[in-house]
Amino acid sequence: MKFKIIPIFCLLLSSVFSVGQSRQMADLESFIGKTVYDPGLGNYMLGLDTVQFNESFNLAINEYEVRLFTRGVDLVFNQNFVLKEVRWYRHGNLYTTYSGKLPYDLTFDKHQWTDFVNYKYPDFEVDSFNKYVYHRVENGLKTKVYFRKGTIELIKLTATDSLLQSADYASRSLWGMRLIPDGKCVQGNCFTGTGEMHWPNTLKYSGSWESGISHGYGSFMDSTGITYIGDLKLGFLWGEGDLQVPGQYQYSGDFMFGRRMGKGKATFNNGTRYRGEWRNDVMHGFGHFWFSETYHYEGQFVNNQFNGRGTLFSPEGHVEGMFKDGKPHGYCKQVNITTKSSIAGTWVNGKKEGVFEVTSPVTGTRKITFKNDIEIK
Repeated sequence: MKFKIIPIFCLLLSSVFSVGQSRQMADLESFIGKTVYDPGLGNYMLGLDTVQFNESFNLAINEYEVRLFTRGVDLVFNQNFVLKEVRWYRHGNLYTTYSGKLPYDLTFDKHQWTDFVNYKYPDFEVDSFNKYVYHRVENGLKTKVYFRKGTIELIKLTATDSLLQSADYASRSLWGMRLIPDGKCVQGNCFTGTGEMHWPNTLKYSGSWESGISHGYGSFMDSTGITYIGDLKLGFLWGEGDLQVPGQYQYSGDFMFGRRMGKGKATFNNGTRYRGEWRNDVMHGFGHFWFSETYHYEGQFVNNQFNGRGTLFSPEGHVEGMFKDGKPHGYCKQVNITTKSSIAGTWVNGKKEGVFEVTSPVTGTRKITFKNDIEIK
């Protein structure tokens, strides 16, 4: 059974990855065995033509397929979103001829058939059942080349079972919250439709199902009080939703792979709060963090810390410039709104170091030298 996937896939990726200029001519061969979490593959997905962009999931063979008709290529993922196969098309009823780089320097050229027959490609063997199909296995990849009227019509590059198993194992480290449908359906339809499932650990889910997987919109709660209401995709928290973890935080925003990914806001148990960009469940990108109403920071974050350009506000004024791991680091300007004075120079790990320019309405502008945050007379 196949079903249409919610088209939020690329919208979330745009919040996670920056768009690269080379995505149009990406080397798709190098993405096999990687997840959508990979920056290269993620950037490529951002460039897709959403007008002719088709997604489906086949439960029988656990394949999630993305058909890119205007680019002449299919991307086939397994149920864990590991890219397992790429298909390149010369033409078709819906497909435009693929114009990017093909594996093994192949081209959609009428002379290719004679090259294979004359063993210009000695590593390829003719298929036992179809003389118009050649195949080879190398470095964990299986390649099949299909000919029609002397021209390559289709190329398939598929990960071997060993490569896929290794990639699957590695991808699990990227997972966040995911519902595995091995509980008991207590109400409704837990295959296709709306139903409720309970697990022995008192986890309860109620919402949409597709092909036996929680998919669409729903809510769940476990025995510890963790609750979620929002979008799901193949069991993962994926899309927009609200998550509450007792004693830690309340979060409302984007999810991907079961993690806080994209844009969202959180209120923490100690009263602090944050609004901005997230990656891998941490504050990452541009955001605004409040310790209190009068003491807050706005700017760049990396791994939950002030990193990059930003401004730290306090009741006395603000510090504007570069930060590293939560401290001023680099050129910054500190302004005191009470005295209308300022001091500007280079900080190193939160301490003033070198020559600073001090400006005051009383004394004017002068220079002061600091060593390890101590003024040198």
